Amino acid sequence: MAAGPGEPGRGRHAFCRERNLNERKAQLLGIGSAALQSCSRAVAAETGEPPGTAGAGPEPLRARVRPVLFVSALRGLIVWPLPIGVAAWADSLTGYHLATPLPLERGSWPYVLVSASPAVALGVAVLIRLALALAPAAAADGLGPWAAVRRSWSLTWTRTGVPRVLVLALPLAAVAAGVLRLAVQAALSLRPLVRELLEPAPGNFFAAYYAGILAPVVVGVLVTAALVLPVACTAFAVLHDRLRPSVRRG
Repeated sequence: MAAGPGEPGRGRHAFCRERNLNERKAQLLGIGSAALQSCSRAVAAETGEPPGTAGAGPEPLRARVRPVLFVSALRGLIVWPLPIGVAAWADSLTGYHLATPLPLERGSWPYVLVSASPAVALGVAVLIRLALALAPAAAADGLGPWAAVRRSWSLTWTRTGVPRVLVLALPLAAVAAGVLRLAVQAALSLRPLVRELLEPAPGNFFAAYYAGILAPVVVGVLVTAALVLPVACTAFAVLHDRLRPSVRRG
């Protein structure tokens, strides 16, 4: 059977498109290979290891991540018990409790001071948190948890450390707040979906209601952490390298 008049042209055009696609794939692979080689050379120049061997294998990665996780947990134990404990204490004295008289008279000076104490404790906790912002970078540098906390404290509370940490932390906090707000607003459509999924279960009306309220917040927190935390960790690691003493460990 003779081929139609347009079939040879269509076959030639399909062959040209396939060849162009293969050329683009080869270009992308070449760019990716060059980028990986550049990263390998940069890591080798920083660590003194031959290219292609820096951080090879899972054990070096675990060895670097484990102390960072430990010092992050230690930093949380240092920073957050104070505001949480003060807030619980203030609520026990000034909070509204059914059938329980207030220990302090509303409007009195003790009542005002106790009511303001959680905000003061939160401010102190934020300052301590900023002073320990460089602890994970110090732990990744090979220090133990307590040594990393001490180094962060000593590097931050200096004439050059305080302004640099503030200049870095304040924009990051603003960016995190903006990303969180945008992510929560974008995830508001999840509320009716979550309620519709949970309401058919018997006795779960209130659970569905509160789950619908919390779903956008949870999504916003996860998205903010995924977008902001890598940038923040990298920025504080660079700041730690610039503030620490120039003498490196052998």
